[in-house]
Amino acid sequence: MRHSSLILGCLVLGLPIAGQAQSTDVAPTPRFYVGIGLYSSYYNRLGNPYNLGTAVPMQATMGYQLRLRLAVQASLAYSGNSGHNAGTLTDYATGNTGEYFSNYRNRFFTLAVQGRYALLRQTAHRLQLDAVGGATIERHTYHGDGAQPNFLSPNPGTTTSFDRSSSNNVYLVSLGPSVRFRLASRVEAVGDWLLNVDTRAAEHPNSSFALGLRYRFGGLR
Repeated sequence: MRHSSLILGCLVLGLPIAGQAQSTDVAPTPRFYVGIGLYSSYYNRLGNPYNLGTAVPMQATMGYQLRLRLAVQASLAYSGNSGHNAGTLTDYATGNTGEYFSNYRNRFFTLAVQGRYALLRQTAHRLQLDAVGGATIERHTYHGDGAQPNFLSPNPGTTTSFDRSSSNNVYLVSLGPSVRFRLASRVEAVGDWLLNVDTRAAEHPNSSFALGLRYRFGGLR
């Protein structure tokens, strides 16, 4: 009888604990994640918007899950194009001609540091909606070299070499929604759309998007 009472008491005391364990639908979450995908922004554009050659920006992301619904991440997107031009120039005033050539190289970088917050409480569901916000730097570098003919005095018929470089940084504050869909236990498809405000020209906001895959790894929590 004493043993029966002890067993019954243990079962009664254990019911609240069991109820709490069953009331949560949260699966253990790996702390770290990495991702890769396509990226496009007003500055680091997909395609050939500047007639400088086709560019396909690729974005790499690394993040850390601080809490169940809160993560921080950093990402870097890169694209570039280069080319060579050559031909003949004509001075229509004199009819003289001369050969020219040029080489060019463009590089576009997008560095972002962001926070990511899950908006849905049911974090174990396959489909998730997040809010993403943070700071972004867009950087463009250019380098060109070559030679062009001289048609004017004092050195007509000669060529002049040139070598030019330039760079430009744009600083943005970014905020927008993100959709995640779990494909497997550690693999997600992720799509981000962000509104970006230039800190030096807030009256001209622009947007960016990213689409890719993300893999979670590391210890479970």
